[in-house]
Amino acid sequence: MRPGFKHLGVGLLIGGGCAALIANAVNSVLPGSIIWLPLMFVSVSLGLGLLIFISTYSPARLLVAMEPGDALHYE
Repeated sequence: MRPGFKHLGVGLLIGGGCAALIANAVNSVLPGSIIWLPLMFVSVSLGLGLLIFISTYSPARLLVAMEPGDALHYE
């Protein structure tokens, strides 16, 4: 599960920086739109975190439940 969350962290850093730049551009075109942007950033980040947790937890749970010998032969 750790690699999934590492990728999420890197993606949030890069995406958050790009989103901050775009937010400034959007605010210059549509004044007053900056109010909803922090809520949108947080909700998208939490949604992606939940998605990555679900997609990494399911396979990890199955592998932990297997016997070591069965896990080596599992395809």
